Amino acid sequence: MSLEYFEGPAGCGKTYQLVEALRAFLNDRPLEEGEAVLGLTYMHGSRRRMHGRLTQIEAHRGRLLVCTVDSLARQVVCRWRTLARDIEPQLDLRAAPDFASICRVAAVLMGKDCVSGWLRVRYPVVVTDELQDCKGDHLCMIQALESCCHVIAAADEFQDLRSTGANAAVEWLHQGSGKRNTLTGNRRTT
Repeated sequence: MSLEYFEGPAGCGKTYQLVEALRAFLNDRPLEEGEAVLGLTYMHGSRRRMHGRLTQIEAHRGRLLVCTVDSLARQVVCRWRTLARDIEPQLDLRAAPDFASICRVAAVLMGKDCVSGWLRVRYPVVVTDELQDCKGDHLCMIQALESCCHVIAAADEFQDLRSTGANAAVEWLHQGSGKRNTLTGNRRTT
């Protein structure tokens, strides 16, 4: 569908701009019956902060799911468990979660037309913060969402604390045809 993203250093207002972009999207295209906003982050602290900010937007009228990418993966695999067993026959959803396997299966599932169609109908807009933390199957899931939903994302390559090289998520953003918004300055302190 479409991608809009914000990048810049810590404190430049990426998350603020995410919220404002979502507000503008919902003004132009209000949610219909059965639709909700999907908010995604990699870590729970970021998820809690995002939930607090997104609940302040009245336009979604409480139709909001904010979760981690791992949690979305588990929800997709559980929802589409028959298809998931075709992909990974040994996957046992009753056992302790093996999130690497669950995310791998979810990424494949989300590439299927029936699953992406369901996601498009349920979540016309996806807001994802701290995208630089998504790698491998996590990033594949975001890419699958971008193919069927309007994605509003924020990332800062410098804040990727797990590697020192190029960041796959930021490279994907730069290679795509999404609307790039580069932010500068520091808005947190004077």
